[in-house]
Amino acid sequence: MLKRNLIANYLGQGWRAIMALAFVPLYIKYLSVEAYGLIGIFAIMQAWMGLLDLGLRPALLREMARYTGGAYHVQHIWNLLRSIEIVALAVAVIVVFGVWSVSPWLARDWVQAGQLSRTTIAQAFTLMGVVAGLQFIESVYTSSLAGLQRQVLQNVILAIAATLRGLGAVCVLVWVSPTLQAFFIWQALVSVLSMAGFFFAVYRVLPVPPSPPRFTGAALLEVWRFAAGMTGITVLALLLTQVDKMLLSRLLPLEMFGYYTLASVV
Repeated sequence: MLKRNLIANYLGQGWRAIMALAFVPLYIKYLSVEAYGLIGIFAIMQAWMGLLDLGLRPALLREMARYTGGAYHVQHIWNLLRSIEIVALAVAVIVVFGVWSVSPWLARDWVQAGQLSRTTIAQAFTLMGVVAGLQFIESVYTSSLAGLQRQVLQNVILAIAATLRGLGAVCVLVWVSPTLQAFFIWQALVSVLSMAGFFFAVYRVLPVPPSPPRFTGAALLEVWRFAAGMTGITVLALLLTQVDKMLLSRLLPLEMFGYYTLASVV
């Protein structure tokens, strides 16, 4: 199983890297470098979302792995999953409405746009918040599958989703509408499908519990030490890898930040 999981992870990560890079020239062709700068800001948003789970997703992965080793009863792991699901849903809702509420300010005062209108940028930020929220919930289930040693299944779904995000976005830009709004609407649709796929996969893999799972504060308290440690690691990683991008998204013209994002991706 270990060999199979390692191969699946290498192939899955490799394919997602190809999908992330292969279509960048087409994004720039149909959207412009300036618009690609906003896609770079979206990547920053996704990275900082990792801080909002307070280490619960890595903790869930660890506890799922311990469950497969016989450390927990199925009812306990279901209660932990349900508790983290509710926390993730609450965070996602707050993010969506929070980004929507500040999107006019971000379009006016944060980015230095040239050709793109403030309305277009504000709409793009709102859609970014929706996609980020959906992917935040999805990550609960990707962590669960990884911990349950179903990494082949996990990577198959991730690879399909990455292909749909990349190739599908190009198709939308070429044949439907070469706009940022269309790009992010497509990303949101793929996120819904991907989240649903992971949801049903996890619920199918885990055995049915004796009683309906429920939110319990005790389940969260049991993992708080590990979660706190992971939060500290996440903070340090973000400071090392994302602060430059966040500052430059504010200081540089959006077009120049698009070039910086392209270099960073490569």
